[in-house]
Amino acid sequence: MAIAVASLLVSAAHVPNPLLTLATLLWGATACWLYLRYRSLIGVASIHFVLGACLAISVPSTLHRNMRVGLGYLHYHAPSRARVLVPLTTGVAPVAVPR
Repeated sequence: MAIAVASLLVSAAHVPNPLLTLATLLWGATACWLYLRYRSLIGVASIHFVLGACLAISVPSTLHRNMRVGLGYLHYHAPSRARVLVPLTTGVAPVAVPR
């Protein structure tokens, strides 16, 4: 019962981001079970770091909105590629110019 309640509380902290809410529901249950089994916060924290990094790298930012939650998720705007480097020409340093 404690694992279920803790998992729901962890996932509730990641609302309204649906991807993170589901991922943290599953990870919350797993992390609680791992802690009860091995009694190691360092192990759970290490796995949490690796899973978060893997999720951030492997899932496009348009789906997880740069891992934002709460109002940051609702007000997130995908970054535009507004500046492009001009190709290097003889004797001229590259300059960022607006598109």
